[in-house]
Parts: sequence; C-alpha cells; structure tokens
Amino acid sequence: MMKTCPEMLHLHLHFTRTHLQPLQQLAYHNVSTSMLHHVLTTRAHSLNFVGFEDSRLGNSKFHRGACRVVKITVELDARSHKAMELIRLVCHQSKGRIVIWASLPCTGGCTWNYINRLNPGGEQKIDEHVALMTQLLSKFITAARLVLSAGGIVCFEWPHRCTYWKRDDVQYMIRTLRLRQTLLCGCALGLRSIDPPDEFTFIKKPWCVYSNSGNIHQILSKFSCPGVSDKHKHEQCRGKNAKKSERYTDAFAYAVHRALRTDFSDV
Repeated sequence: MMKTCPEMLHLHLHFTRTHLQPLQQLAYHNVSTSMLHHVLTTRAHSLNFVGFEDSRLGNSKFHRGACRVVKITVELDARSHKAMELIRLVCHQSKGRIVIWASLPCTGGCTWNYINRLNPGGEQKIDEHVALMTQLLSKFITAARLVLSAGGIVCFEWPHRCTYWKRDDVQYMIRTLRLRQTLLCGCALGLRSIDPPDEFTFIKKPWCVYSNSGNIHQILSKFSCPGVSDKHKHEQCRGKNAKKSERYTDAFAYAVHRALRTDFSDV
C-alpha cells in the first residue's frame, strides 16, 4: 500500500488586487467554510505562497489526494493583515507539520529587461514590478519565520538567472532563514515549448529553490540537463513558454510532493 503524505493546506495567493473579504469568505471555488475549518485542524498543512490558481503544486493529481486545497486569489491580498492572520492560524494548528512554498512574481528580475526597458513605458513597468516584489518579499519573510517557529519547512523558488537573487534583501532572506540552494533544469523535468514552429522542443530553464529541507535538495538536485544532442535540443524560455513554465511541470510537482512526503514521514 502506498504511503500517503500527511494532509496539507495549500493557500494560493494572488498579488494584483487589494480587495479584501472577511475570513469566513475565503473558502470558495467549491471549498466550503466547514471544509476550511476541517483543513485547519488536520495533521499537517502546506502554505503555497504563489500567484497562480492553477499551479500544479496544489493539484490533487500530483499530491494524490493527500492535500487539502484552499485557493485565495483576488479576495485576499497577500500583503494584507487578514492574509497574515490566516497564516498565523495555520501555523498554530500545524503541530510542526507545515510547509510554505513561495514563488513571488519575478517579472522585474527577468534577464530580458535590458530590452524591455527600451519599450515605451518599459522602465516604469519594471519599477512597478520591483516595488510589488519588495512588498511581497517582506510579507513572505514574516510568514516564513512563523513557519520555522512552528518547526516547518520553507521553500522559495525563482528562475536561477533571475536578477533578484543578487538583491541585498533577497540575500538577507536566504541568510536569516538559513536556506540551502538547489539547482535543477526544466528540460530534465519535461518542460517543453508550446510556441510554433518549435513545439515540444525542450526548454532548459534553470530553476533555483532555496529550502531548509534536505529531501527537497536531495530529490530536486538530481534533475540536471543531460546535455544537448540530436534528441535533446533547447528552445528559449520567453513569451508563451515563460508563462507556461510558471505553473511548473507534472514531473516537478510529483518530485516536490515526494520530497515532502519523506519530510513528513518521520514527524
């Protein structure tokens, strides 16, 4: 019999609006208030601090029904007091079985911005992206400290080439949370182009995950590019391909949940 992962709670946080609703209204998209109460009292929880409702990490196909999912999108801003109070509540109920996975919007740190900033209004848009990330990073650090205080796991992901990694506030986060770097390649996890005429061509996209989980490092670090060959060529990760990659791949989601099941198996 397959050993399942302890139940988790995934919170999907959307960062583009600040409209707030009472905590009782957070359960929606076929998730009732009674279910919200149930997941806050289960054995383990996971905070998915991301901006995409359809992220594979919160899909039951990949966590094999072992996770409880609560999606928070436009009704709750990740920077709000209500969002932080909900995270505090989850941490309080977790009994040490909790994970927070973050992938903050990184458009302002895109390596293509040396071109994008030359477009009309490009410089202003980039500044707005950076300002948003800075606000969210501060809130994430607070949330991550709550998770660590509860004995949980912290994971933070961006593309390896994202220029945000060089920022002082990001380096401060890594140091203070004592996170370890893990590098992996999208092509080794089935990331392929959807942009004609190069559909199905591999996309290398080096991902970078900082975490305090030894199992995350051990499992994800195995996924490196096998090298370019006639059967393994790379397409650029930009435009439609970049948007697709933000949701990860099936293999990525399976690998992350396998690592987390291992983390929780001895707790």
